[in-house]
Amino acid sequence: MGNEIWVYIEHDHKNLEKVSLELLGEAARLAEGTDANVAALLFGHSLDVVLQSLLEYGGMDTIYLVKEKRLDFFRSEVYTHVLTELMRQNQPQLVLLGATADGNDLGLRVAVRSGAGFLNNCHDLKLNESGELILTKTVLDGKQLSVAIISPLQIATVNPDVFGLEKLTGTSPTIKEIDMDMTNIKEKSDVVAFIKGDPSQMDISEADMIVSGGKGINSEEEWQLLEGLAARLGAAIAGSRMAKDMGYINQEKVVGQTGKSVTPRLYLAAGISGATQHLHGIKEAHKVISINKDHQAPIMKLSDLAVVADTAEILPLLVEKLKTKTDT
Repeated sequence: MGNEIWVYIEHDHKNLEKVSLELLGEAARLAEGTDANVAALLFGHSLDVVLQSLLEYGGMDTIYLVKEKRLDFFRSEVYTHVLTELMRQNQPQLVLLGATADGNDLGLRVAVRSGAGFLNNCHDLKLNESGELILTKTVLDGKQLSVAIISPLQIATVNPDVFGLEKLTGTSPTIKEIDMDMTNIKEKSDVVAFIKGDPSQMDISEADMIVSGGKGINSEEEWQLLEGLAARLGAAIAGSRMAKDMGYINQEKVVGQTGKSVTPRLYLAAGISGATQHLHGIKEAHKVISINKDHQAPIMKLSDLAVVADTAEILPLLVEKLKTKTDT
C-alpha cells in the first residue's frame, strides 16, 4: 500500500469545484506529521485552464493528469475505469471526493471494483491514536455516526462547505501525465447534451441564490408565494428543519447542521427565527436578508438586511414588484 492521499478534482474545464479545493486542504492536514504525500487527480480533455488554477491554489505534492477526449464530460463507466486502473497501478491509502452527484457516483463504483472501504457524505475526518481514519456522517434525521474504515484502501466522499477554503502553499508539485488505454471500455450510456436545470430544483449546496422558509410561513398558499419569489429570482428553494416538519420541503432542502451547509451569494430567509443549528448552515453565505415579525430573532442580528414584517404581507408585494420589473 502506498503513502499517498488522493483528492479527485471536479471541474467543468473552466472552473474547479470548491469542494475539491477544500479537500486538498483537509488532505494536507491529515498528512501532517506522517510520511504521506497529497496528490490531486485531474481528468479531462482540455485541461490547461483548470491545471493552471490548480497549480495556483497549491497544497499537493503530485498531480496525476489524465487527458483523453472521452473524458470531456463525466461518464460513469469511463471515469470509473480510469480511477480504478490508476489506483491499481499506484495503490494510494485514501481517496477523497466531493459528495456531489458525480463524486458519490464515482466513489461508490470505484469502491465496488477495487474492494475498498467506502463511506459517503461525510462531514468530518480525523485520525485516531492508532492512525485509523475516523469518518463522521449524519444519519437518522440528525444523529451523528462515526465509522472507522478498517481497510487497506479507503474511499470517502465529503460534503461541500465543511472545512472551508484557504489558499495553500508549498513546493511545485510533480505533474505525472498518464497514458491510459481506454479501447476496451464499453459504455452503456453517452452524454449528448447539457440542459440547464430549474434553479428551484438544484442542489442547495451548489446554489448561487437561495430563498428559504421556516415556521413563520403559515400556510400552503404562503409557501407557494415563497416558491414564486424564488422562481422570479432564479433561486433555489430551501427551508429550516421546521419547514420540513410541516411538509413544505424534503430533507435534501433542509439548511443547517441537520441538513446542508450553503454558500450562496444571496440567502433570503422568510419566517426563520434562526436556531443555532440553522445559523451554522448559513455562516458562509455572502449576503443574508431576513424577513421576520420578531426583531429579536437570532437570524436578524447576523443579517445584512433585516426586515421586520409579516411574511404574509410582504411576500405578495415582493413577487408583484419582481413581476413588474421582469415584464417590462
